[in-house]
Amino acid sequence: MPLCASCCIRLLRLQFYDFSVNYEGLLSTIEPFDGTNFPKRKKEVHAVLKVLDLDYALYEDKTFNPSISTENHNEQLREYNSKLEKWQKSNEFAKLVIKHSISDAIRGAFPYRKDDRELSVKKFMNSIEECYKINYFNFLINKLSTSRCDGRNGLSIHIKSMYNMAAELKALGRFISDDLLVPYLMASLLENYNKHAQNVDTPVRYKLCESLHQVQRKDNKVVS
Repeated sequence: MPLCASCCIRLLRLQFYDFSVNYEGLLSTIEPFDGTNFPKRKKEVHAVLKVLDLDYALYEDKTFNPSISTENHNEQLREYNSKLEKWQKSNEFAKLVIKHSISDAIRGAFPYRKDDRELSVKKFMNSIEECYKINYFNFLINKLSTSRCDGRNGLSIHIKSMYNMAAELKALGRFISDDLLVPYLMASLLENYNKHAQNVDTPVRYKLCESLHQVQRKDNKVVS
């Protein structure tokens, strides 16, 4: 087991004084982040932290000390101290769990400090997500650009694959319309098809558009 995971488990046990909880088993339910599986891994991290009641800092920012001039200052101060303690504990241990869930090969690519200040777990998670979106976007665009129809699985399956990539790009907030997707599809065809696809009014282009729309209708999704 990686050192980070061992430290994380040991600190969790020391914090909660509960040696009956299988922390190792809980952490093992989180699929290591390899740069491409962020959505699945994010759900698993949230689920584990929720079980441990350590997800507070993922949703809440660090609370501020109430002004001494605030009405009911003592009551506000007690509430502040309670929230601050909960946030600090959640922030510290959630970061340990998140760091543990990143593959060793890419862990150094996600710094948890900025301008000599340590990021909160909320900002740390957001920075990982933004980096993932940029890298995965580039990966999908490259795959879309280099994908080729092998002639074995049929045109509809190939179009379905290309359409799924466009749908993933849309989920990342990068919309690709039919007008942009069809040229990618034409470029991916075998040479004997592609030589007929130079004219925008050719039957090949029409067939691709129709096939794309059939895939969209079948999935009840319309790229608009």
